[in-house]
Amino acid sequence: MPLTRSRLLTLTLLALLMLSSGTIAAQDSAEALAGVHIYFSDSSNEASIFDRSEEGLSRAAGLLQQLGAEVFSLNWRIDIPEDADLIIIAGPSRDLSAEQMARLWVYLTRGGRLLLLAEPLVTSTSEGVITIEGNRALQSGRGFFELTWADFGVRGSDDVLIHEDEAVTSASREPSELIIDFEATARESNIIEIDPDEPLAFFGARTIEFDASIQPYRATALVTAPSEFYSETAFADFVETGILEFNLGSDERGGNLAVAVAVEHTPFNSRIILIGDRQFMTNGGGLQTSPPNSSNFVYPGNVQFALNSVAWLLGMEPAVSIPGGFSPPAPTATEAAPASPETTPEAAAPTNTPASTSSPSPTSSPEPEATEDANPGS
Repeated sequence: MPLTRSRLLTLTLLALLMLSSGTIAAQDSAEALAGVHIYFSDSSNEASIFDRSEEGLSRAAGLLQQLGAEVFSLNWRIDIPEDADLIIIAGPSRDLSAEQMARLWVYLTRGGRLLLLAEPLVTSTSEGVITIEGNRALQSGRGFFELTWADFGVRGSDDVLIHEDEAVTSASREPSELIIDFEATARESNIIEIDPDEPLAFFGARTIEFDASIQPYRATALVTAPSEFYSETAFADFVETGILEFNLGSDERGGNLAVAVAVEHTPFNSRIILIGDRQFMTNGGGLQTSPPNSSNFVYPGNVQFALNSVAWLLGMEPAVSIPGGFSPPAPTATEAAPASPETTPEAAAPTNTPASTSSPSPTSSPEPEATEDANPGS
């Protein structure tokens, strides 16, 4: 039927109201983390916010900055700054030193917030050959996890989650041939608000052990691995022999194996989220996009889970939304190399100062390097 003048005016007003509310929502989203100071550790071979490759965290840093947060590189040579609202340690392959553990522990016992990704494997490539071995950092019975188990009831197990079909003794195989990638969903009614039907991607994970008994802290499993995966505790032996087998008493069958756990310590007023996979948030893992250099995330569940984890750690309600029109960040500013007589170094982001991930203009955007073809805009 034809639109009358009054009906047209009504529809126009409704459209303007919808557009206005959408703009307000976008502004609120853009300012969700305004004033928040987030420090990333990169001294123990963690995934770095300065790395645009598949192994880096430049996309994660770009998202947090687009939401208003200030992102810093943590200087472990001094105490953790008093303005640190959140520390993120993404998959170290070297253990934290005694001094680092002491500073981190003081921070946590004074109400600190920590997002820790504890990677089970170390992967390297040389002349086209992929080498995978167990990660010796953050072992369950010593170092930092010895402290967290005593006072927070959480630690990473010394295992690797592997598909049960791989546990055979009749044939040897290479670690790179194993089925270690899987998708899982967040547990319903947990403290991280996310659609339980949204898949979360893991690219090789360790299980997370936690104490759910009545304690001064409250530990909650956020994600569990699929039932067809089991925890392989003798991965180092497998690397030497090429043989996998399920061992009763040490290995554990799937069905209720946590891969992400949150802990809230009421007396300390501190919070920890521990995820058993470094790639859960990397450019080429959970935050990969298709096509590359776009805002189309392959695993939006990972992105939302990461942002909601940050929100919970910061004590923010409601959960933070993925910003619409996310712009993949340009190379993050790093500390400048010593100037040569012919060149003048660009301004660099010093340690414990915000890292810049602003996007270059379309006319000046450099072509991605060959090594970054899969994720040139990370």
